Amino acid sequence: MATFTQAAFTCEKNEEAAPTDQCATPATVRATKLDGCGYSLELQNGLRLEPQGEAWSAYPKNDGERVRISYTTDDRPSICMAGPTIIVSCIRPAADWCGTR
Repeated sequence: MATFTQAAFTCEKNEEAAPTDQCATPATVRATKLDGCGYSLELQNGLRLEPQGEAWSAYPKNDGERVRISYTTDDRPSICMAGPTIIVSCIRPAADWCGTR
């Protein structure tokens, strides 16, 4: 029979694991439903952003998923015109410590 310690079921805040300024902006992944446009990111204030960059390309997207991002603005024009174009430098699921959302 397997023996488990309480540590396996305890969630303590680890100060070293606290989030840094990276990925500090909350956003929601949204399907644009426009031909050739794919997904956008919606900020809490309702602004839609058109994400670009390696971090965004590598991230598996799910409509409605809450994420945390870091980004810089990009002045390149967009075909979709759904919002300002950004370069995503960091993206991760918006989970708090212990996986709670």
